[in-house]
Amino acid sequence: MLTLPHSAPAEPADTGAEADLIRLNIAAPSAPDQIVHDGYRHALECAPPYLAGIGLYPGGVRALRESIARRYTDRGLPTSSEQVLVTSGAQHALRVVLDTLVHPGDRVVIEQPTHHGTILALRRHNARPIAVGLHPEHGWDLDQLEAVVKQQNPRIIFTIPDFHNPTGLLLDEAGRARLGEISARYRVPIVVDETMAELALDVPAPPPVAAFAPRGARIITLGSASKTVWAGLRVGWIRTETSPDSLTAARYDMDLAGAVFEQLAAAYALDHLADFLPGRLDSLRASRAVARAAVARHLPGATASPASAACVCGSRCRARSGPPPPQRPPDSGCASPPARPSGSTVPSSGTSASRTRCRRTFWKARSNRWGPRTVGRRAARRCPTWPGSSSCDSRHTRNASDHGPVECLSTSHL
Repeated sequence: MLTLPHSAPAEPADTGAEADLIRLNIAAPSAPDQIVHDGYRHALECAPPYLAGIGLYPGGVRALRESIARRYTDRGLPTSSEQVLVTSGAQHALRVVLDTLVHPGDRVVIEQPTHHGTILALRRHNARPIAVGLHPEHGWDLDQLEAVVKQQNPRIIFTIPDFHNPTGLLLDEAGRARLGEISARYRVPIVVDETMAELALDVPAPPPVAAFAPRGARIITLGSASKTVWAGLRVGWIRTETSPDSLTAARYDMDLAGAVFEQLAAAYALDHLADFLPGRLDSLRASRAVARAAVARHLPGATASPASAACVCGSRCRARSGPPPPQRPPDSGCASPPARPSGSTVPSSGTSASRTRCRRTFWKARSNRWGPRTVGRRAARRCPTWPGSSSCDSRHTRNASDHGPVECLSTSHL
């Protein structure tokens, strides 16, 4: 029996004043009792045959791929181990898909709001996200989604239909069938993030989107053990309709393969979900109740979304009345920008907003002079702008009472 001490020191990120705080920006629970210990013990028992080789399995350890395939089959989507590629988490799986299917500058349809890690991955890949809004109660407007796909011709569609992060919304069976029809009609791959699919607190999730896909649709399903088991395992996967050879090659180019012991431990945990998942769901329901009570107590006027998964519990706050808060100089040791010249004014356009031009410069940290900023062709950035500047061809909207920098959204800077 492997037992870890309960008095283990916290990691550096958990020390100090934030050690006892609940991080609302991370939708990942702690490890369930005992199952991770048993999983690693099982991995040690299975280790000898693997130790005889080099330990690199680009597609993933077969035992884990078979466990994942069984989970899909049990949920109504027949799957073989040859359709599964093991990755180091769902975020890594998304990176592998982007490296394989998306080129810099390609359009990618995403939901608004969506998981922050998705935005970071698209930004790193220099893709162009096209946002389709989610209704806070009704969820997906698939007519609007199809119109956007028809007009924008995106390279892929990324969606989180199972207990959406961060809203907790759940797409019904009719919506899943419609997604498959859109993929087939417009020949656009749909990347489905099912990380939350097993965390059904109020209503069970329908079968995976790929189970409703008609002939011609291309559905790529991403999954992870981070929510159901433990994020520290760093185990995720990709499920495709055919053998994921191109994705496996991209994964091999990225980091060769995943850790064998973590994959064996994850396979054991997935095979024993029925032993610990009900208790885990009860604990998450209790956590959701506490979170909603805290929102009601500390954020008067806010309304919590009726999320069906406890790892994501969104809330909406009413706008604050009164004048906006004064601007503060940037942190991180950056010097304040120079004062505006005396007598300078903001050109008025006859409305509450006026036009100005932007100087393609930035205030350098710990410096007393202006210098040019070098950015990538499609990198996003903020551009300090002052009235009277004329070195930029883009125009920006500024409140007449605002004398601080404005945000540059001009593609000529990108």
